[in-house]
Amino acid sequence: MSNRPELEFEKGYAIIINNCEKNLYYYIDYDTRQANPYHMRFPHIHASFYEIMIPLDAGISHTFNGITYPLEKNDIVLVPPGVPHQSIYPQNAPPLKRIIINFMYPENLFSMREGFEELLGIFKLEPSILRLVPNYQTPCFNILNSIFNMSHQAEILPFSVYELMLQTNFTEFLWTLYQSQNENIYSYQSDDSSITQKISEVCSYIHANYSKPLSLESLAKTFYISPCYLSRQFRQTTGFRLTEYIQNVRIINAQFLLSSTTQSVSNIAMACGFTSFSQFNRVFHQKSNCSPTEYRRSHGHSHWV
Repeated sequence: MSNRPELEFEKGYAIIINNCEKNLYYYIDYDTRQANPYHMRFPHIHASFYEIMIPLDAGISHTFNGITYPLEKNDIVLVPPGVPHQSIYPQNAPPLKRIIINFMYPENLFSMREGFEELLGIFKLEPSILRLVPNYQTPCFNILNSIFNMSHQAEILPFSVYELMLQTNFTEFLWTLYQSQNENIYSYQSDDSSITQKISEVCSYIHANYSKPLSLESLAKTFYISPCYLSRQFRQTTGFRLTEYIQNVRIINAQFLLSSTTQSVSNIAMACGFTSFSQFNRVFHQKSNCSPTEYRRSHGHSHWV
């Protein structure tokens, strides 16, 4: 993977377009992260916006629905709304560089719904990670570098022109990714003999079945592992007790439904696998530091996509 193009990077720099009138939002964050107890210990879900993560150092991995995918420098991770995900940084390593791009578009997709929905289809790849050879990667990264360089001239441009050019360049970036998707060389290799892989399968199962009754005993039976061994290995691998992990998955999905739908709180509680409304309220407050109703009020139902 030599001779790959380099992305422009400036630690702590950010590009922000937040035009509520036009329902246009971009946030491009150039920064570093490292493993620590306070940085996203658990997967999260974006209710409204899309995310692109590009690691600029080796050693970072990413989880989708409980499955961990190792990354290489310059991989392009595509995260659609509604999918539990998390970036994982290696323990005892220095801060690693990455670029995060968050964006939202209005529901009418600028009256060009069919075209934008086709471009945004790249976020439905399985897994949604693009690893491109330099011939295909260079055009993508040239556009991102153009956006970076243009942002440093924002003060001398009329804001309306700057906003238009960023939108135009970013649409071209999505188009370039769309054209390159058939050249994706990313390949996920699992190790079925590894206990880490087994725990990954358990996590994936929980993400897919959180609405159903789940317990240590039932999961141990499903995966042909003794309950004691599963409990011990699960905590050693994930850092969470199994019951705590199940509750966390249910809560992040409840948060997503509260902020992105108008379903009643009681229906959301049932849909997320809670056996009683009082249990849901108690666990939700414990995990979110507010009630479900307060969470919905502060996050609201989004009209962006």
